[in-house]
Amino acid sequence: MTAISGIATATVRATSSSNDSIDDATSTDAVDDVITETAPQRPQGTLLGLPAGAQLGSWTVEAVFPVTLGTIPVVLRTRSGDRFQVDVVRRDSDASAPAGVVNTRDYSVFVANCGDGSTSTLEEQGRGAMMVGRYLAVRERQVQPPAAMTTLAARNRAYPNGAFLV
Repeated sequence: MTAISGIATATVRATSSSNDSIDDATSTDAVDDVITETAPQRPQGTLLGLPAGAQLGSWTVEAVFPVTLGTIPVVLRTRSGDRFQVDVVRRDSDASAPAGVVNTRDYSVFVANCGDGSTSTLEEQGRGAMMVGRYLAVRERQVQPPAAMTTLAARNRAYPNGAFLV
């Protein structure tokens, strides 16, 4: 496993406390609802129009930040109220690059857990990241990634001692 500063690249670890249905991680309806609700108002500076307060299955989008140190941080909240951060980066075409929890055509989504690639991702957080990825996969054909957005490798080269939690 590759050590990556502050980003989980490990496999998702199951937890017995998860109350969310596994269907949430692939729920087309949950993503379609957000897209339908936000289509008329695509706020500038958000991640492809993903607004704070949006429900992605069992997860609530608490905040979507502008590009910060090459990534777009998204803070999610679980049904039980736990908050966690996922970082959306430009997808790296290098075959040796670490894969995100989910990868789309243009983006990779990583859970920011300060694990340097050595900490397993909690299942509930991994599935929340998957919902963000599902949203991105549907919307990415409409908007190009922001120019300031980098790959994970480029971000780590540019900010080797970065504090990436928002």
